[in-house]
Amino acid sequence: MFLGESLLKISSIASLTNFLSLVLHPRPVDPPEIFETPISNTYDYIVVGAGSAGSIVATRLSEDGANVLLLEAGGTDLVDERTQIPLMWFFLKGTATDWGYWTVPQKFSHRAMKNEKSYWARGKMIGGSSAMNAMGFVRGSRFDFEQWEREGATGWGYDKVLPYFKKLENAKLTDYGNCVTEFAFDVLHAVITENYKTINEGIGVTQSNIKNGTRCNSGNCYLRPALERQNLQVSLRSHVTKILFRKNKAVGVESVKDNKTIRVFAKKEVILSAGVIGSAQILLLSGIGPTEHLRQMNINVKSNLPVGKNMQDHLEFFLQYNINMSLNTNSENFATPRRILNYVFNKKGIFSGSGGDVDVFTHTCRKMNEGPNIQLTIIPTAYEKGAVEDPFLDLKEEVVKEHQKRVNSNSFQVILYILKPKSKGYMELVSTNPMDYPLLDPNYLSHKDDVKTFIKGIRFTRRLEKTSAWKSINATYIKHDTPNHCSEIEYDSDDYWECMLRHFTRRGDHQMGTCRMGSVNDPSSVVDPRLRVKGISSLRVVDASVMRTLTSGNINAPVMMIAEKASDMIKQDNNRVHYQYK
Repeated sequence: MFLGESLLKISSIASLTNFLSLVLHPRPVDPPEIFETPISNTYDYIVVGAGSAGSIVATRLSEDGANVLLLEAGGTDLVDERTQIPLMWFFLKGTATDWGYWTVPQKFSHRAMKNEKSYWARGKMIGGSSAMNAMGFVRGSRFDFEQWEREGATGWGYDKVLPYFKKLENAKLTDYGNCVTEFAFDVLHAVITENYKTINEGIGVTQSNIKNGTRCNSGNCYLRPALERQNLQVSLRSHVTKILFRKNKAVGVESVKDNKTIRVFAKKEVILSAGVIGSAQILLLSGIGPTEHLRQMNINVKSNLPVGKNMQDHLEFFLQYNINMSLNTNSENFATPRRILNYVFNKKGIFSGSGGDVDVFTHTCRKMNEGPNIQLTIIPTAYEKGAVEDPFLDLKEEVVKEHQKRVNSNSFQVILYILKPKSKGYMELVSTNPMDYPLLDPNYLSHKDDVKTFIKGIRFTRRLEKTSAWKSINATYIKHDTPNHCSEIEYDSDDYWECMLRHFTRRGDHQMGTCRMGSVNDPSSVVDPRLRVKGISSLRVVDASVMRTLTSGNINAPVMMIAEKASDMIKQDNNRVHYQYK
């Protein structure tokens, strides 16, 4: 009786979240005091950051008996049940588990946003961003990794990384095995995608790192099964502020935990896995970075390297389509008793997925031998009030008022990404205080070719409106231009779409490249192909920051692959014996 009455009282997303907290009681918890063991003076390895990569590196290095200390600036992801329920991922922005970065105002994009800034959500907890992302599991294209190797990242060609994707997807001695889940088409997806193959072959059901209906991030499915090891120690609320050196050798780190400064030393290596922003910031604070910038900040230069440069991200552009029947998910049918009970008792249904279950990959110039250059993600969710008033999109008030007139409970959305942007940004320190957030300038749409690719992608997408499947549900594109925001330009012209892109594109949360990988002689690289910081011994970077270029699709799976491969490299180099994954 109580359960039935509770279901009937669910009237908002907030109450839904509270309800799920109750029905999932008792919540999963970590063993008492597991993260509060006093830190020793010395370990074999120190890994900084318990995110997508760091949790894997610490797990793998400790499996052979090495003493490993894993330092995480945030807390445990289990403080918020929404980290465990796949569909709840979009409610984690702005919480205590999110670093919550903002970029500087953009010169070439974000013109419909209040301050022309972009919000970057980054996980600050065990699992890092893998504990709050949309869980898309995309390896990328063979051509991505062939390009890396061709440009000097020796050993990172597709045939060399494929075994590590397979190892990741069939992980041993962790709970990550069989973690990749596919979701069957619902009725709307089946209709929308019926004619895709007549114009494109790169369509498939989205794969997600979900296991048994719950999120399977690197913290849950790698680190936690290894916490019982006596040689693996995890310290939370431990914000690393700089690297300690003996000449040009990294020998440890300095961190702040509960307002106390702690120094700890590594016998073998220090591995930075603090993410695209965190790892670069720690290097800069430690004197590794562009000489001119470090001198401006009055930091002694340890090594002149382009830390913070080559930063890239996938951009998104949303298209809204109204339809003539209720086949989609909207605020009225989102939290029905049937759907909630299906998740509570079976861990199935809408709450067991990410909300975007179909991806399309293609090349707008039909050059599939170069890999795809655009991605479409089909979202069977209506464009409603919540999407318009999203505080992390931060649209101008006049735009919000106009868009509120166009919301429709019978609609769906298509997200268009360009996969190989040419625009590059950078990050810099704003002070020598390690608690101050750095300056972030992604420089979105600064390269004209990115606009051209986007326009081709828009025209490819709109070809679908002419298919019989889309016509059967009267799928109608809804314009999002508003007065003073592109409405004055001739509709459907290239100039119109360029204006729309410069006003309404948004970040894809696939940031990478600030500690770029390349050959030792490559002036654009920070780490060599074995991910060692150039000119510094016993120091590596293992996370999204080392990616040479963006891969074709969501980047979390490639980041986890990098961590698996790097773990083998570290073992090989330190054990000085032949070590090879079989």
